[in-house]
Amino acid sequence: MADKIQRPKELEKAKTFLMLPDYFQFLLTGKKKSEYTNATSTQLVKVNTRKWNRKLMADLGIPKDMFLRLSKTGQYAGKIRPAIREIVGFNAKVVMCASHDTASAVMSVPEISGNGIYISSGTWSLMGVESEKVINTEKSMNDKKTMPFGDIWKEYCRRCGVDEDITWFTKVTEYENQVLSKRN
Repeated sequence: MADKIQRPKELEKAKTFLMLPDYFQFLLTGKKKSEYTNATSTQLVKVNTRKWNRKLMADLGIPKDMFLRLSKTGQYAGKIRPAIREIVGFNAKVVMCASHDTASAVMSVPEISGNGIYISSGTWSLMGVESEKVINTEKSMNDKKTMPFGDIWKEYCRRCGVDEDITWFTKVTEYENQVLSKRN
C-alpha cells in the first residue's frame, strides 16, 4: 500500500510480485513462483480457498495481474540455473520449502497424526494446533486466532490457550500481565 501511495509509477511498471524468498528461488532457478506459507503473511490470501484474494486486491487498487498462482510447499520449483551450476559444480532440483520461518519450524515437528500441538518461539512466539479444516468463525476472530499456513495459530500468552480449561496457560498470561503492570 505504501508503494501505491508513495511511488505509484514504480508500481505500474511492476510485472510480477515476488516476496524475498521467492525472489531468491527465482535467482537460483530462473523460475518465478509464489510459495504459499510466506504469501499468507501479506493478508491477501483467502484462508478457505488458499488462493489470492483477487477481490480484496481490486478493492485496494492493487494490480492483481502481477500475483502468480500460489505454489504448495514441497512442489518442484526447477533446476539450478546453468550459471550457478557452473559455479557450484553440480546440478540439483530445487523444491519449494516453507519459506516463512515459523512455518518451516512448525512443519519440522514430527507429528504423524496431524493432531499436534506446539509452541514456537523465535522472532515471535505463538501456540498452535494442527487442523486440516479452516476454522474461520466469529469466535476464532474474537479469540485472536489466525490461520496462516493453513493451521490455527494463537498469539502466545495473549489468551487462555487452545481450550479454556488449559489453566497453566492462563497462569502464564496472568503472570505476564503482573510483570508488565509492574514495569509501567
